Amino acid sequence: MLAAVAAQGSRGEHLVAYGAVYYVATRPGEAAALKESDFILPPENEPEAWGEVLVSESHPEVGGG
Repeated sequence: MLAAVAAQGSRGEHLVAYGAVYYVATRPGEAAALKESDFILPPENEPEAWGEVLVSESHPEVGGG
């Protein structure tokens, strides 16, 4: 799915990260705190391999309204 989204051009490339975060079902506070180092990607020569997302912190914030 992510490869098809990325193939849609520059807009699709930006949405790949959103798709990855959606797929791992992070909470909003966890998604806001994600860093590039939290992602462990599989080797490129293993297209069927899985990666990992290590949620190391959360930044829950309550709105004023």
